[in-house]
Amino acid sequence: MEVGSDPEEWNFVESLGSGTFGRACLWVKRDSTHTIIDRAVIKETYLDRIDWADDWNWGDNQVPWEAYVHERLSGLDRGRRSIVRFRNYRVYAELAMFRLYMEFGSGGTLNDLIERHANLNDANMKAADGRRLEYHIPARFIWSAFEAMARAACLMKNGSVINASPAKWERLVHRDIKPANIFIMHAPRPPVDSWWPSLPLVKLGDFGMTVREDNEGYENPSAFINRGTELYCAPEQSSRHLKRENEYKHKLTPAADVFAIGKVVLCMMQLLNDTEKRRPQAPRDYEPYDFPEELERRYGRDLVVLVKGCMRPNPEKRISPEKLLYDIQEYVNDMERDDEGTPTPLKFQLPSPEEYVSEKKDLYELLSR
Repeated sequence: MEVGSDPEEWNFVESLGSGTFGRACLWVKRDSTHTIIDRAVIKETYLDRIDWADDWNWGDNQVPWEAYVHERLSGLDRGRRSIVRFRNYRVYAELAMFRLYMEFGSGGTLNDLIERHANLNDANMKAADGRRLEYHIPARFIWSAFEAMARAACLMKNGSVINASPAKWERLVHRDIKPANIFIMHAPRPPVDSWWPSLPLVKLGDFGMTVREDNEGYENPSAFINRGTELYCAPEQSSRHLKRENEYKHKLTPAADVFAIGKVVLCMMQLLNDTEKRRPQAPRDYEPYDFPEELERRYGRDLVVLVKGCMRPNPEKRISPEKLLYDIQEYVNDMERDDEGTPTPLKFQLPSPEEYVSEKKDLYELLSR
């Protein structure tokens, strides 16, 4: 994709966020009648000259490492349900900068969705009969997001969701799975399949901190840790422990991503995110997490047990990405009765009248119908 090509033009709309190395912006493509016909996120990353020359930041054939990883994972996500779709990249060597072109998360981020539900809960609204209205994220949405993230974890570890790795696949660790890096896409119309009817898609993005697993080298864990967002990091991803013997206790492996996925699901259940007001707990020294009893009453024992399996402090005792995906699919594909008494797996059930997901409205999608 090129910006400014005639007769169709790409135009800047807004900045979506910025970080240490650059920013991401929304661009739209208009035809000769000024009608929007396409949208994309362009992420610009600037490096200093030392980092630009470092092989660590480059994949095969001098492709920027983030582009190399993202493009491979996007290509392997054949159902386009777990990884933000990669479109293209471009290198500007004279500026020590590269651009990534990718799918736009029209529904914002999971961080935004948690915040909307939490704000609604904080408002203490009441029904006509005086009963307090609660706006917890529905279980059906949480299960769908959990499944999508488990698929992404399998892709990063094995290059496949069926445990059949492509040739020469090297295991990857994302290192920064958190609600702000999980994007919500409005479901295509008409739907491409019958999975999770009426729910938006949830996809993992931002692979700038992804590394190859290095079980044999001397740099793991010392060079791999203390990166990412500490609120969601596995204990082995940090050296900031109170007890010195815990500083480099375990190597960094895909188990760290499983922990982060569990933490994200726990935050959805508790309406916590990385805003100042709603920060989740982050114990040190491999201390276990607390799981309030109300979570099991609200979401069921099966979901809580799986989240606990993801968040075991010892990475060697955590559930694997493959087993996690298998157990999720066993549950969501199991027959249970829907509101009309018909045996229907959760994954194919229509939303109940009480279900409410606070989606960000997509004006572009509404106007294009």
